[in-house]
This record gives sequence, structure tokens and C-alpha cells, in this order.
Amino acid sequence: MSVRVLMGLVLLIGGCWGWLINSARIQREAVEEIERSNGFVRYDWQETNGAHNGAVKPGWAPSWLFDRLGPDVFGTVVSVHLNGAADDDLRLLAPLRRVKTLSIFTGPRFSDEGLRHLGGLDRLEVLSLSDDLAIRDAGLEHLKGLPRLREITFGGARGPSRPEAPDIGDAGLETLGTIRSLRKVHFLAGNPTISDDALERLRERRPELVVVR
Repeated sequence: MSVRVLMGLVLLIGGCWGWLINSARIQREAVEEIERSNGFVRYDWQETNGAHNGAVKPGWAPSWLFDRLGPDVFGTVVSVHLNGAADDDLRLLAPLRRVKTLSIFTGPRFSDEGLRHLGGLDRLEVLSLSDDLAIRDAGLEHLKGLPRLREITFGGARGPSRPEAPDIGDAGLETLGTIRSLRKVHFLAGNPTISDDALERLRERRPELVVVR
């Protein structure tokens, strides 16, 4: 092997290692911000078929090396759970482009504007929104740019007992129906603001889309 080839290999390996360490640093900073905001994340090696597998490290990674370098060198974040989120908190997701599952809980300071920050999560598949988020029909327009979104759950519906809950009506249902990848919409506490006529029109146009309310 010539000296030139050897030097090329060294530079290539060094460049790849530098890219890996820098990516891990950026991800670690985002994770720490999420944890400081009472949220938590899961890495790809912590999930099997979309379910938490209880792993504390990748099975193939030596414990001494994992402890020294940290989890972000060995995997990417695929699941994020935010508690008490405000609109600006979703900026923390910007570096986490491989997130597949996002849950937002107990955030009356979270509104339609917060959904705008989801635009870069082009691998997002499952979105769960709790029953005290100030989400309205107009905010769902921000979800139309998510090419892989297949399931969305609303924790509750607005009403006399939940004045601050998501207010999703016929217009919002119409917007959700335009997301071609979507296969399930679930209103855990029902949704009296969606009319039977709107639901029937959606079923005729998108028979593969299941709406549970």
C-alpha cells in the first residue's frame, strides 16, 4: 500500500469519526434540553417493532465503551415524549430528524403555532397530543407536510368540562383527510364537534383511513 493511499484512508477514517462525534454531540445537546424540560427520549436500540424493549444499551456495544462515549454515539433518537411543552419547546426537535414517534403531554401553553415546528420531522409516523393542548382546526395544516405520518391521537375533545382541550371540528377532519399517508385518527375521549356528515364524507373519500371517536 502506497503512502498516498494510506494517508487517504487515514483522512477518510478521521473525517468519518469526526462527523460521528459531532452528530452525537448535537443530538446529546438536544436530548439534555428535552430532559431538562421534564421530557424523555428513546433510541433506536431501545425499541423493537415500535415498542420499548427495556434495553439500557445496544447488545453489540461493549459496556466500557458505551459508558465512556455515551448513548448518542451508538444510536439515534426515534421517540420523544414532551411534558408541559410550550410552542417554542418544539424547536428542540430540530436536530432530531429521525424521530418516528412524538408524544406531547400536559401543555396548555402549546398551541397551533407549536405544530409549525414539526415540519422538519419527515420520518414522523405517530403523533399523540394530550387533552389540554390548545390545538384548533387551523393548526392541523402544519401536519400536511409530514410524508410518513400514519397515526394521530387526540387525548380529548373540547367541551364544557374541557374548555382548553383540542377543538377539532369538521374543517380539521377535512385537513387530516388530505394527509395521504394517514391511516388512523383516534379521539380518546370522543369528539362531539365533528359532525356525522363530515365523518361520512371522509369515509367515502378515504375508506382506508380509520377514525375512532
